[in-house]
Amino acid sequence: MTHAAQLVQALRKGWHTTGDLEALRISQCPWKRLSEAGHKFLKPGEKIARKTGPDGLLRLRVVRG
Repeated sequence: MTHAAQLVQALRKGWHTTGDLEALRISQCPWKRLSEAGHKFLKPGEKIARKTGPDGLLRLRVVRG
């Protein structure tokens, strides 16, 4: 399983900050790996959503729609 596939799988479970993704120890630069190859591992109808939380941190998650 590739790093991008592992990151997409983690994002399906809930919202994660970029720090959370780094803490998974899958990739040194997870946001770059997702932007380059993450779309290959999404199911039809899924996309990677981004939002800024009340604390100002960027959060990512796989959503349907």
